[in-house]
Amino acid sequence: MRTESLRDQQFFVGDGKHDRPFLIGFDYCLLGVLVLLAFAAFQRARLPMLVDFTGIAEAYWLGTAANSTFAAILLAVCCLPLEQTLAPMLRRFGQSKGLLFLICLVVAGIFWAMPWRLAVIVAVDALGVAELTARLENRMRLAAVLIPALYLFSGLILVFALNHAIAGIEDPGKYDYFLNRIDGLLFGVDVSQLAHWTALRLPKWAASALESVYFSLFSALGGTLLLVALLHDACYAVKYVRTIMICYALALAVYFVLPAKGPYNSAPLPTQSFGLESRTIETQEALAMRAEQLWRRQLKPDVIQVNPEDYFISFPSLHVALPIIAFWFLRPWKRMARIFLFYFAALLLPSILLLEWHYLIDFAGGFLTAALAIALSERVSEPGESRVKSIPAPLPAQIARALYPSEQSVP
Repeated sequence: MRTESLRDQQFFVGDGKHDRPFLIGFDYCLLGVLVLLAFAAFQRARLPMLVDFTGIAEAYWLGTAANSTFAAILLAVCCLPLEQTLAPMLRRFGQSKGLLFLICLVVAGIFWAMPWRLAVIVAVDALGVAELTARLENRMRLAAVLIPALYLFSGLILVFALNHAIAGIEDPGKYDYFLNRIDGLLFGVDVSQLAHWTALRLPKWAASALESVYFSLFSALGGTLLLVALLHDACYAVKYVRTIMICYALALAVYFVLPAKGPYNSAPLPTQSFGLESRTIETQEALAMRAEQLWRRQLKPDVIQVNPEDYFISFPSLHVALPIIAFWFLRPWKRMARIFLFYFAALLLPSILLLEWHYLIDFAGGFLTAALAIALSERVSEPGESRVKSIPAPLPAQIARALYPSEQSVP
């Protein structure tokens, strides 16, 4: 029997000096510069600066938030000790039959009202948020997640707006042929030929799996944001978002000089490979058409407003850069970092290539952009803001106290 109480252990990964969310001067300057550039870009493109705030907010605060919470819960359950995740909840259900009956009733109602995939996400999210809220002594810790989330939300609106305006200034696919030639010279590979050959031979379930992995990126990034905010502090989560925003800013600068949409722009995937319901083919066709309409000023009602579809950057690939940043910030939790690295290397990279989203040179650009963004973030961040060290059980102290009162011993 171990007599040491978990109440006396340190569960914060950091030094505890930054338990309050805040933005530094660099964050305000970065957002301010992006706002000024957006206004200038819209004027140069002669496009009306109209933003679909409602559509972006729904996509971010409902769809992405729900999927991100689900990803964070799965990663926590897989990587943290069972005694810190499911075991206390299961014991409480066993002690309170009425609570268990109520939970079953709610979950049954969710599955009755929704498609099963959405029902799984909503049910897991509801149970996870309720459980965490019940354990935390300081409920403001949950509210602290909102600061980095709002920062990212504001930054993404500006990223979409600048993509939208740049597409009206430069031909969005101007350098696709150039990047394809670079692939041939450096790697001896034509991504379109490889993707088409594979697509015609893939079973439908494999194609669906590739699509699910590719479109799961923002859920994984959002899940990482939740985890680093709750397992460390909001300051560390703000730095994570800061690094992401620096990465976006670098990618936008490169895109303005070398606009390209990706190999799908010049050689779309054959529709007979996945079927007309393929999400990849529909999304690629919509992106190519939207960018072309912006470039040619064919401003239909569904094109004129900035929305989440306004992202056309091929080089560098942020589907490569952003997961590297997430992995960098998950390093203190080694098991989580290893799982995320497997997701990135074994699942995400093949899906990007085989679904014809990016050239191979885009991958190299993504690695370099991520490295530069991390280096710049380290340089501009305050000293000691992220000096973290890995420890065996990285959970906030108040969660530990909720699990094990100080009078109890841990077996």
